[in-house]
Amino acid sequence: MNRQSKQAGFTLLEVIVALAILAAIAASVTQIFARGVETTLEVEKESYAYLLAESMLDELLLLEDVRQGAGSGQIDNSDYRYTVEVSEQDYPGEARAFELMHVQLTLSTAVMFGARIKTAGFTLLEMLLALALLSMLMLAVTQLMSQGAEVWSDSDRDIRAVENDKIAINFLRKMLLRAKPITWRQANEETGTRSKVFVGNDNELHFAAPLPVAGSEQRGIYLFSVLAQKTEQYKNKAMVVSYRRLDEESLAKTMENEPVSEVIMTDVDGLSFSYFGDKDYSDGTDKPIWQSDWDQVRDFPLAVKMSIQRSRFDADDPDAAERMAWDGLVFAILQRSLR
Repeated sequence: MNRQSKQAGFTLLEVIVALAILAAIAASVTQIFARGVETTLEVEKESYAYLLAESMLDELLLLEDVRQGAGSGQIDNSDYRYTVEVSEQDYPGEARAFELMHVQLTLSTAVMFGARIKTAGFTLLEMLLALALLSMLMLAVTQLMSQGAEVWSDSDRDIRAVENDKIAINFLRKMLLRAKPITWRQANEETGTRSKVFVGNDNELHFAAPLPVAGSEQRGIYLFSVLAQKTEQYKNKAMVVSYRRLDEESLAKTMENEPVSEVIMTDVDGLSFSYFGDKDYSDGTDKPIWQSDWDQVRDFPLAVKMSIQRSRFDADDPDAAERMAWDGLVFAILQRSLR
């Protein structure tokens, strides 16, 4: 007598429960990846705001009276609004001999850093219809996990890239603050002058400073050069800082010393510099202006403005994301006190 084996199927309730569990897992994974993207955007915004605030405060130092900078408005080429409040401070004792000001700078955007990405939920009917169209739900979840891992990788790459940019920009800011007013002992053959070691044009910058290490003052002064150029270890151009031991006798002898080059920022298409000052400074009556070059000038500029043009992460991939560009970063020069 032949018996037919009976295979029990799943009940409708069991199918709905299983699909609901898988849908909940997929929704949770999606939220995790969305939060990763959101965190990346927050880090980029906070880093940009931090450098923008430093740049604006350096610009305020260029005013004859810092109270002229009080006010509010929209920052050009950005989503940020600013508010500058300046108030006089009364300090006891010897500090009264100085006119001290308290400056408060506030940056804000239409969407604040703490904002969260809102995701709409799904109704039960929408989940059932969507899941019914997926013949292989587990394959879809696996694909989602793979894409999520890629999103996490890109987010981590973006965060590390922005932090590296901050390190490079702050390095330049500190080096320019340490710039020294060295003059050549031998006069320039063409002009007969002993100009200070601070020279720049619209895409290169050269200045003298000690090395950024402990005890650097005892190790002597070095001639630093900042420019964008092609290097052997990277496909794209990079921002390169080269330095060589400075010979106070002449530029020619300094250039005979072997240079050392360091890449401080990658994926840099080009650099743009401008200089705030008066080339013909004599009695301080002429107002300084922004200029595209600073050459054969006996004084330091009051400030340097730098813009960084960026390239894509992968030079061989036309669809690769572009790096964050930095526009109009201002660095104050301490040597303004020597003028």
